[in-house]
Amino acid sequence: MKSILLYTSNDPAMESRLQAALDVARRCDAHLTLTQTLPYQDYLAIDMFGGAHLMADVLAASEAIQTEVREKMEARLANEAVKWDWQQYDGSTIDMIVDASRFSDLVVFSLGDGEKINRNVQRSTLGEIIIDSQRPVLAVPASGNGLGFDRAMVAYDGGDESASAIRAALPMLKQVGTVQLVEVEEKESSFPMTDAAEYLARHGVKCEIKEIRRGRESVAKTLLSHAESYRPDFIVMGAYGRGRLRENLFGGVTRHLLGESQFPLLLSS
Repeated sequence: MKSILLYTSNDPAMESRLQAALDVARRCDAHLTLTQTLPYQDYLAIDMFGGAHLMADVLAASEAIQTEVREKMEARLANEAVKWDWQQYDGSTIDMIVDASRFSDLVVFSLGDGEKINRNVQRSTLGEIIIDSQRPVLAVPASGNGLGFDRAMVAYDGGDESASAIRAALPMLKQVGTVQLVEVEEKESSFPMTDAAEYLARHGVKCEIKEIRRGRESVAKTLLSHAESYRPDFIVMGAYGRGRLRENLFGGVTRHLLGESQFPLLLSS
């Protein structure tokens, strides 16, 4: 994991994203690319005759804010022992991240858990980034304060997405002191947890296997309940997609955790 892409803006969750990205970059000796976008289409006013007019004053104010953000980030990173560069794009946030992530090993974005963050919008944006970029995404809570590497939880269900997430997370899992491989009892899998544990062991990652009884709760709530007890620094899980319809982008487990998790999520589809 040598190339990390960090979405950069003046939103309330920027600090938590930056801290997490810096922690991963230091641990993995990775290069950090900060990406900033100015969606010009958001500053077009459509009149009743179908004409489009650029709202110059609003655009100028937004450009000034973007410049201020960049100057603050550059001053901040000048004192960090991390290799970094800056990229600026015109266009939508999702398109920008998808395009910029082509040669990235990890994308750092935010979970929609902040008071000033619309959870549904954030979850939809995250979903499109994960599916369209085909890159692992580290989704960080807005209330986060960096990323630890003492313990990690891997949510496993024997599926392809779960295996993909484990492979994608391997560089980070190698840095973790304790890894717990967790499966919620639901149905017999053709690819048991022992297969995943053996794969991780071959790469020098020792892990504890934990099977949890589901009880009356959903799989998602059972996983989150266990996470609240185990207190991992981050959770690795597959992004369980269900077709390309944006309104039904993910299955229930992923959708629930994207909206409710207080722990950073490392997701891969």
